[in-house]
Amino acid sequence: MLIFDEATSALDNKTEGMTINTYLIISLGSIGRRHLSNLRKLDKNAKIIILRHQKTNNTSDENIIEVNRMEDALSFKPTIAIIASPAVFHVEQALVLLRHNIHLFIEKPLSHNLGGLDQLQNFAKEKSLIVMIGYVLRFSPVLKKVKSLLEENLVGNILSVSAHYGQYLPNWRPKQDYQETVSAKKELGGGVLLEISHEFDYLCWLFGDITSVVSNVVNTNTLNMNAEDRADILIKFNQGFSGFVHLNCLEKKLYRVFSVNGSNGNIFCDFNNSEIKIDSNDRIESIDFSQDESDIYLNELSCFLECVKSNKKPPISLEDGMKVIKIVEAVKLSSNTRKWVDL
Repeated sequence: MLIFDEATSALDNKTEGMTINTYLIISLGSIGRRHLSNLRKLDKNAKIIILRHQKTNNTSDENIIEVNRMEDALSFKPTIAIIASPAVFHVEQALVLLRHNIHLFIEKPLSHNLGGLDQLQNFAKEKSLIVMIGYVLRFSPVLKKVKSLLEENLVGNILSVSAHYGQYLPNWRPKQDYQETVSAKKELGGGVLLEISHEFDYLCWLFGDITSVVSNVVNTNTLNMNAEDRADILIKFNQGFSGFVHLNCLEKKLYRVFSVNGSNGNIFCDFNNSEIKIDSNDRIESIDFSQDESDIYLNELSCFLECVKSNKKPPISLEDGMKVIKIVEAVKLSSNTRKWVDL
């Protein structure tokens, strides 16, 4: 049970040069374990508090302490917290932590709906605390290169964009019963729209705000889960061009691609093979990246820690996370009403 008590002191706005002494990780599922591993790489002497439903006490590391109550975690006075729990708990937990002047890294998605997000935003501003959302694909060298190419105006005026993600849900976490995972449970924030919301984030990052959507979101019942397993979304951007996004958790082989069609050529990205293909008036080229997936998570966490230490605005802000949730809500409404929905 979470305790909503008031913090006793206000945060000093001058956090530059801050030393981080104690870290808190909430939940130790697959992504929580990844963050724990990376945190140990970045700060070998870190004191890490792990808040989870049930303590296991199976670590011999004296710098890692497990607790199962929020008040016990707060008693260690952590400087930052990594929220890696199911999305339905994010806002409630974040508000508690902000009240205690704790900087936050919140795993994507920010939440399962819009409830409480305005309060969260206002409170973070009032406290002058760093809040970063975990859309890790922003740290992919493939996407960084695409952004650079677009800034060079390589393909001219953008005409259309498309993104496709498909992967078989039982293969996401092969050691677990997929039907018992967050991804399969609507009540915990599961389903492809929230679980695979990276596409909405990076499309806004590359091309600006999405202004309207029309969609078809379904549960095909192929996997006997109680959340949507497929979504097709037509989107309009504020720059006037359109795009298409397809998401599913049904394809047996992982397939994540992204393409840009411009007046002077095209860019095609294959995330699986870390490859970009360019076909433009100026050049025809294939660019391969040697990429270890773990590197982008490590770079993401390193970026967050640096933002806290130097009091810099994070590259993936609370507002960015809110933007994605607004898009997801519009997509759901459109599918229910069979109409275009403006954001």
